[in-house]
Amino acid sequence: MARSYESLGSLVENEGIFSSDGKGKLSLTKKIYMLWFSVNGDIEAKHTTGLYLAEPTGYDKYPTLVVYVDKPTFVQEFRTMKHIYLTRLEVKGLILKDIQFVLSKDEYTPRSRIRNNREEKKEIKPLPELSDEEKELIEWQTKDMPESIRETVSKAMSLLMRRQKLTDTQE
Repeated sequence: MARSYESLGSLVENEGIFSSDGKGKLSLTKKIYMLWFSVNGDIEAKHTTGLYLAEPTGYDKYPTLVVYVDKPTFVQEFRTMKHIYLTRLEVKGLILKDIQFVLSKDEYTPRSRIRNNREEKKEIKPLPELSDEEKELIEWQTKDMPESIRETVSKAMSLLMRRQKLTDTQE
């Protein structure tokens, strides 16, 4: 029967699942981040958006590492390599029960891409209004549609025509 622990921190200290490397002033989460990125390559680093150690539950002795990933394809790819990751982490002193890869709810954008987008902000021009003839054309084209979709289709057609007018004036 496995011993119960008061916290994940006590498990780490008492069982030695995370070897001390002279970085004792770092939080457990930061240590795990550093370890994850040190044992894996650029692809894992690029597509990992977050991670944490889940407390052991029930009779489990070791924690589960939950890794958030930015794209579904990489969730699947990382799952297929799970045993390799477990082995790499164990060699470095982190013994885990499991690794779970979860699709991140928030879209991850590297800081460098955010910085570049701020510098290259484009001026957003308002869409031009439609003429009365264009509005009548849309009304005529949608008059035989069911009431349930007529308004939505009219709005979509209006936006498309306004967008086309903007594109035509810029060329």
